[in-house]
Amino acid sequence: MTYEQAHRLLQDVNADVDDVPRRGSTRSQPHKDEHVEGVAGGRIPLQLQQEIREDLRMITDVGRRLSRTRGSQGGLDLSKQEEVRFSLNVSELGQEDVEITVKESLEIHGTIAELMIFANSTVARRLVECYPTHALLRRHPPPTRRCH
Repeated sequence: MTYEQAHRLLQDVNADVDDVPRRGSTRSQPHKDEHVEGVAGGRIPLQLQQEIREDLRMITDVGRRLSRTRGSQGGLDLSKQEEVRFSLNVSELGQEDVEITVKESLEIHGTIAELMIFANSTVARRLVECYPTHALLRRHPPPTRRCH
């Protein structure tokens, strides 16, 4: 399931109908894809949507509580930041056109972020309990030349 599908379920609408018209279209469109288990964005059977909706409401409530608790303990809140995307289009005449779009922030994004922070914190606490005299470092591979 995509973030947008989860958001639509939380809004009590069909997860498989886009509420934002697709490029080149003037109306909302249902997904035409068949349900494929484990593939994000595919059609979700209607009988499953209500069950998922209830689960999403529960985890959204948990996310809100985790956020409040973390905030009251001095946790960093980056939810007010906006993600901006730039795209450069070059016309047939060689003229450049820059399109700037602001990505809509959905509550489900914050819910997933809070659950990930909670999971990471829980694992970190457990590691400190089990290995109090050791340090655990995350190591990234060096960047590839083609990325620079």
